[in-house]
Amino acid sequence: SGDGGIKVTACTVRNIVNDEMIMHSMTEVPADALGRALACCVLLSNGMQDEQVFQMTVDGDGPLRGVVSISNGLGQVRGYVGNPGIGNMPLQEAVGKGVIKVVKNHPSWPNPYNGIAAIRSSDIDRDVGAYLAESEQRSCALAAATSITGILCKAAG
Repeated sequence: SGDGGIKVTACTVRNIVNDEMIMHSMTEVPADALGRALACCVLLSNGMQDEQVFQMTVDGDGPLRGVVSISNGLGQVRGYVGNPGIGNMPLQEAVGKGVIKVVKNHPSWPNPYNGIAAIRSSDIDRDVGAYLAESEQRSCALAAATSITGILCKAAG
């Protein structure tokens, strides 16, 4: 920041990833993608007003067919993937190339804020970091990952 300060924020989304895996009969790769997207969404919505909404769409051309995550200022988050049952493949191949779209909204705003950036690495967290640098001109160090074995998410954040 301009005064030399930094902000450090961390989150865990393991329980919600486990819930989503059960509700959507998700395999490991879609669960990994969703876990990363949910973590990024929660981190980026941190500090917003309670009624503000942050929505992120990873719109890639891979077999995953996209990831959507939505969070509010209270830290409530939800999301889904386009194809929850794809087989084992690298995350980058599952996501493919395309764009990351962000919509921020508040009930009192006349229009939502919309941002977009290209998917370059297809690993979601690095692409969200690139979005922040390109579209919002915010520098950051952002990382998100999951540890999923079969039908159990052991860690996500």
